[in-house]
Amino acid sequence: MRKSVVALFCVVFLTMILPVQGQCGENGVMVRVCYPNKVQYAPFILANETNAWEKNGLTVKNIVIAGGGIEVAEALVAGEADVAAMGDAPALIAVSRNGNLKILTSYMTSENMHRLIVSQASNIAGPSDLIGKRIAVHAGTSTYGALLLYLKKHGIDKKEVALVAIPPQFFPEAMQKGEVDAIAGSEPWPQNVLDKNPTARQLTTLAGLGNTYPHLILVRADFLRASPEKSRVLLRVIADMESLLRDRPEEAAKLIARATGRPWQKELAALSELQWSSGIDETIKKSLLQTAEFLLAEGKLKKIPDLKTAIQEQ
Repeated sequence: MRKSVVALFCVVFLTMILPVQGQCGENGVMVRVCYPNKVQYAPFILANETNAWEKNGLTVKNIVIAGGGIEVAEALVAGEADVAAMGDAPALIAVSRNGNLKILTSYMTSENMHRLIVSQASNIAGPSDLIGKRIAVHAGTSTYGALLLYLKKHGIDKKEVALVAIPPQFFPEAMQKGEVDAIAGSEPWPQNVLDKNPTARQLTTLAGLGNTYPHLILVRADFLRASPEKSRVLLRVIADMESLLRDRPEEAAKLIARATGRPWQKELAALSELQWSSGIDETIKKSLLQTAEFLLAEGKLKKIPDLKTAIQEQ
């Protein structure tokens, strides 16, 4: 009887500890992936919509937010996510403030993704007309950095305009009420403003500034050390989704629209301005350095991050 009890205890004990030991290894790791619900993050949206994570053996918790890259960066820094996608400005701010973060890769670039929309009542016809005007922009985002570069190019000190830091969900209403004269943002925010303000128009994109505004994948270094194979598989999935975006954009747009709730035709139009490719070449490094130097001059960075250290070698 005593031997039976001992044997039963051993069986129960083993069944309790073995799953726990398995979860300590890489096979049992759940990857928490954070990204905004916007077309610029299409590879992540598509990976979720097509079940590509699961098909490639990854157990993923998708943390999808309604805001932008700055909120994603905050989640990563707080330890609420393992991997996150964001624009250049929030990524550089994050890696400069937290040594536990690494840049895995860039997955998208676009000179034309950031748009400047102006109201009819503002009478803004050119860059110089922005002086004295109120421009809504989501502070700390890639668009924010691009807007500052644009103002500098045209000889406008940021103190000569009123930058109104409000969440982009409120851009349309702010323009309707006459609280702002212009908005700067990337899709879907510019189109949302145009849809709800029929007399508004696009003044320009924030292109021609020598910057490709790369969007990046960041990872927590402790997760990377514990799960290097998971990180490699994740990058492979993202590359597959980039192929889908390049080769079958209409199909991709319809899948994206299912997640974002926007008409697929508008998502397709937005996709046409974005270039999908993984990797960090010298052009991307130059863009990142340019943005970092400008953020430093604007007091958004205390120091320029060492890109050689910040970028994870593949």
